[in-house]
Amino acid sequence: MRICQGREIDVEDHNAGLRWGVGKRLEFIEFRLFWEGRVNRSDLMEQYGISVNQASADLSRYIALAPENMVYDKSMRTYVRTPEFKPHFSEPDASKYLAELRSVSEGILDREDAWIAELPPFASAPTPVRGVNPATLRSVVGAKKWLGLFEQFRVVS
Repeated sequence: MRICQGREIDVEDHNAGLRWGVGKRLEFIEFRLFWEGRVNRSDLMEQYGISVNQASADLSRYIALAPENMVYDKSMRTYVRTPEFKPHFSEPDASKYLAELRSVSEGILDREDAWIAELPPFASAPTPVRGVNPATLRSVVGAKKWLGLFEQFRVVS
């Protein structure tokens, strides 16, 4: 049992009876939903080298186990996080997210092995001792992406 965003989640219950590889792919789906706001079959296929059928089966399994967390957006052709999203397979952790960013930027982790889809600009800084709220970090990273898109649009205009 873990505390996540002020509520208890039982990660072990959701992973019970799942093969290790399936459980890791469900965690990956949840990671992408929480941090990026979206996930699709090609994300799973590229990260794990699985077939279209296996990626579809994993997404269907995730929907069956956490139906309130994502919906398919036909115009974007991807699954998007819902406002009702609640983690079921992993606890969002700002320190782990920042450690992955740092590992990629310092060449410790290959880019293709990272779970972060779009790496924001990153300069290494120590993680505050008091910790960082994952939802707050997600908002900051998301805002930075939108500001970058706005700047690109402004330059083109």
